[in-house]
Amino acid sequence: MVAAGHETPHLPGLADVPINAVRGQVTHLAPQAPLASLSAVLCYGGYLTPLGPLGHCLGASFERAFDQLDYSPNEQTANLAKLQQALPDAPWPQQLQLGEEARVSVRATVRDHLPLVGRWPPAGDRLWLLSGLGARGLCSAPLLAEVLAAQLLDEPLPLAADLLAAIDSQRFATAG
Repeated sequence: MVAAGHETPHLPGLADVPINAVRGQVTHLAPQAPLASLSAVLCYGGYLTPLGPLGHCLGASFERAFDQLDYSPNEQTANLAKLQQALPDAPWPQQLQLGEEARVSVRATVRDHLPLVGRWPPAGDRLWLLSGLGARGLCSAPLLAEVLAAQLLDEPLPLAADLLAAIDSQRFATAG
């Protein structure tokens, strides 16, 4: 079984796995007056979280074919600009102060934005994939792991047939 994220195509025999590296930088904002009453996550093509252990999280950038993990001031500014553009009539986003705190990581994505789960066809029955979970992988990983375990153990599958077909690791191999 392979669960190697964006590095999957670099493993022997897996160069044809259609995984792309997408860099993401999440901005950590220190507590500040304009955010004092934020009690729910704001989602707008980006997101802003209420205060947590790392401050408020504002994110995230989405840089295709870029897997460097260096802090980017440009992405920090872009994360804030996305919030400001989403709420052009609200004064408080304009008052937010950026620092240099951030978390940078690389996501594994697939061109149709759906994960790859199941047997990888060029390897016969010997190789199984769980990859390409993308930007929302933390949310989908437990269910996808259940799908893979059910496939491996020949147990009932926890998703409907149309959803299983949508995430099937063989969907690109059969599509040509």
